[in-house]
Amino acid sequence: MSKLIPRLYRCDAKYIYIGDQELSFNELEFLIGRGEVVDLDIEESDIRNENNGFIELEKIMALLPNIKWLQLPPIKTTMNTGFELTKLNFNAKIVQFDILNIHGEPLNANRNEKRFKCYLSFYEEDFNADFIGKFKKVLEDYEKSCENTRIYVYYD
Repeated sequence: MSKLIPRLYRCDAKYIYIGDQELSFNELEFLIGRGEVVDLDIEESDIRNENNGFIELEKIMALLPNIKWLQLPPIKTTMNTGFELTKLNFNAKIVQFDILNIHGEPLNANRNEKRFKCYLSFYEEDFNADFIGKFKKVLEDYEKSCENTRIYVYYD
């Protein structure tokens, strides 16, 4: 793909699948930078910055205001990731959000973030009620140990 991108004028794709590729952040930015992408699925790939490091999550998300379905390869978080993500505006409801590996620094839960909310919705066809009950209990215990944290688990 890296050999193809320089030959393209621009990319207005809404649905992008990238598999088994090594890309620079500039190449990824060319593909998604117009902000039109609704579905981005990057599997078995590696996207690095100019120093060969992982890309910060907030830099990728800033290019995806219309994203609904997202699967990312390994990315990086920093202490500022949570705060930077709260500044972004998204035009669509995110339906799927998958990150295969997260590297970097822990999110700083005490820096400018007033609260943390997480909504998880499981489909009845894929998960049984017993699993969901046990999983929900684990998350409730986690929620109690964290100030200003609320986790919602739904089973449809």
